[in-house]
Amino acid sequence: MLLESVNCPCDDFAGTPRELHAHFAEKHREFVTIDKSGSKWFYEVKCPSCSEGYHQAIRSGVDDEFLSEYEEEIFAVALDILLNHYLGEHVLGLMADDEESVE
Repeated sequence: MLLESVNCPCDDFAGTPRELHAHFAEKHREFVTIDKSGSKWFYEVKCPSCSEGYHQAIRSGVDDEFLSEYEEEIFAVALDILLNHYLGEHVLGLMADDEESVE
């Protein structure tokens, strides 16, 4: 199923999944945090619809220099995970529920 338009869960933006990814990156950076816990760096995403989170270590031996060089790429990967969750659970999942209730 090709999604032509998806609504942002936080404002009135609507666009393709790729456009929603860019919108998240531009307007909703708070959905992703990159932080250090002990000696390890990790990223965490929080779904704005259900508050479900995903916590992932970046990789062993990451130093501040690595993080500053690759922060945007790490952020983009985290947004991919968030977008996949949002589309799967909250957009396509609701569409499937709606189709079942019609039958």
